Amino acid sequence: MEVEKEVYSSYGVEKRRLVICPHCGGHVSVGITTEIEAVLKWVDRETTDSWREGLTADQVGIIDTAQSTGLLKAFGEAVERRVNHASAAPRNLERFFLTVLKTMSQKRVPSFVLQHYIQEFGRNTRTEVWSSQGICIVIANGRIKAFVPLDVFVGSPIRSLNPGTGCTSRLGGDEQTFQAWIKTRFGYVPDSSPVFLAELRRKSVGDFARPSVSA
Repeated sequence: MEVEKEVYSSYGVEKRRLVICPHCGGHVSVGITTEIEAVLKWVDRETTDSWREGLTADQVGIIDTAQSTGLLKAFGEAVERRVNHASAAPRNLERFFLTVLKTMSQKRVPSFVLQHYIQEFGRNTRTEVWSSQGICIVIANGRIKAFVPLDVFVGSPIRSLNPGTGCTSRLGGDEQTFQAWIKTRFGYVPDSSPVFLAELRRKSVGDFARPSVSA
C-alpha cells in the first residue's frame, strides 16, 4: 500500500508518503517539506547588465571596447545573418561575443576567400580566419577586420542520412555567395578601430590560458 498526501500552506508545500516496508511489513512514513522564503519579481539576467557581475575586469573591458569601437555592431550583423546553424539566436550578444573569443580556432577556407582579402588588405598582409559558433573572424596582421557567417565561406551543412551518426559535411564554398556578402559590407569593423585579436583573446580567457594567437 502506498498513500501520498500533499498539504499546502502559506509557508510552502509538505508531501507525506505512507508505504509498507518490504522487509518487515510495517508502515513507514516519509515526509518532505518545501518552504518558500520569499517571492521576488522575475528578472531576465540575460537581457540586463546584472549578468556582468560574474565577469572579470578584463572581460568587462572587452565588452566596453567592442561597443565603443563598433566591433560589437559588426559582430551582431554577422550573427543576425548566420543561417543553417544548430544553435538558436543568442539572447545576449555580449555574452555570445565572449564565448566566440574563448572557443575559436583557426579555420581553413577556400583559396578565393583568402585571395580576396589579400587584395583588399594588401599583399604584404598576413591574413587569417578564425571561427567558432558559426561565425568567422577575418584577421589582418593581428587586427580584427571583419566578421562573416561560416556558411558564406564554406557552404551550408549537409546532414547525415543516418541520424545515428550525427556527422555532417558541407556543400563547399561558393564564390558568388561570398562576393554577394562582400558587397553588403555587413560585418566589417571600422578602419578607425584598430582592435587586436590576441589582446582580446588573452583577456577573455585569462592570463593562464594557452596562447594560440599572436599579433
